[in-house]
Amino acid sequence: MSDRIGIVTGGGADLILIPEIFFTYDSICTKIQEREKTDKHFTLVIVAEGAREKGGELVTAADQVANREARLGGIAGQAARNPLHVVLGK
Repeated sequence: MSDRIGIVTGGGADLILIPEIFFTYDSICTKIQEREKTDKHFTLVIVAEGAREKGGELVTAADQVANREARLGGIAGQAARNPLHVVLGK
């Protein structure tokens, strides 16, 4: 499926990060903390290829080849590793 189609199949997800709406790590952490206050100690996050942080660059899986579109990939891992585990202490 193309990252340009805009179809989301995230039934049951608590957060869905898509390319059309930039995210901030603060807003993700806030949502997770709000859920934990209601005794929901899990948060299902779906991250589409092409999703990116507000003011951030696209995350690619490989170097861009001349005259070709970038090969997107890796944003989910970056989102899980970057400040989320530090802010949330997990």
